[in-house]
Amino acid sequence: MSSKLVKLSLGVCLSVLAAGSQGSVSSKHTPGGTAAKPAALPAPKAAATVPAATPTAPAQNQVAAPANAQTQANNAQPAAAQGDDWMNFGIDESIVDEAPKKKAHALKGQYFRLDVGFGETMPIEFKPESGIFVPDTKKDGDGPPTVAFVPNSAMGRTRPELNTEAGIRVSAVAGYNFVEYAGVEIEIAAQYARLGTVDVPASGEVGGGGTYGGNQSYEVGGSLWQIPVLANFVLQYPNRWNLTPFAGIGGGLVFMYTTIESESTPLFGVTDGGTTDNPSLKGDRASGTVIVPAWQCFGGLRWDITKDIGIHGMYRYMATSDFSYNGELDGIEFDGAQSTSYSGGITFRY
Repeated sequence: MSSKLVKLSLGVCLSVLAAGSQGSVSSKHTPGGTAAKPAALPAPKAAATVPAATPTAPAQNQVAAPANAQTQANNAQPAAAQGDDWMNFGIDESIVDEAPKKKAHALKGQYFRLDVGFGETMPIEFKPESGIFVPDTKKDGDGPPTVAFVPNSAMGRTRPELNTEAGIRVSAVAGYNFVEYAGVEIEIAAQYARLGTVDVPASGEVGGGGTYGGNQSYEVGGSLWQIPVLANFVLQYPNRWNLTPFAGIGGGLVFMYTTIESESTPLFGVTDGGTTDNPSLKGDRASGTVIVPAWQCFGGLRWDITKDIGIHGMYRYMATSDFSYNGELDGIEFDGAQSTSYSGGITFRY
């Protein structure tokens, strides 16, 4: 009986010792004692689901690896390109290559241009039918003014000159750029100027015993209209700064219309009859029209604000052939009219 009690006591002691050793081990690995032990129990369930996902995991990893490699290659490519081409200043090459293409495309096609400025016609020499009438400087007193006749022979090889004042010039142009550097256009314009003076070169005795001083300028009243219709060929140079220089040349016809006030008609040799010693002055103004060939050249600079709108400034030179007016100014031979103009305007592309 006592031996059985001894064995039972030893078994109880061993059980207590075993339980104490397990508690101390778990307390070393899990903070907070054995209470954290049950939280790890779901781990076997998670481990049971791993085999189901295991077959697909390698396939995903195999597909993702090339994609990651391609992404790294793409990320590394611009850096290498920028390192090789230091002139890009860090700008992506695709942007640099694409910009000129868009610029070239924007400058092609149809456009419309409006210009406003001022123009000036150079002195125009003319040959009267037989001569001109000038104020008689030999006359004394305050009586009615008289005129003296100056024949063409008295003026020698030098002829009278008609001077005009600076006037306004407007034009409208419709054109087409068939390439980014060249195009054609049709232009219609109008230039208006007031007549200024007539310079008379000769001096000495004149018809009727009168005299006049040579190289004199006499004021005249009247106006000069020039309406050109021209076809132009234009060259331009587009660039990255959107400041486009351009130049062109053209030719066509100019409609010219001139009016001369009645008190100025004697300086052109226009009267209502009479004799050279006693001409009958016109009571109203004289006028004449003519259509003459003309050509022009021009150049300027345009700032393209957007791909559809630009503003510009330009210089123009235009010249006509020699002409004679129809109407009351018939018989007077004029040298070709030369004019210059400075203008600014706006261009629309569509």
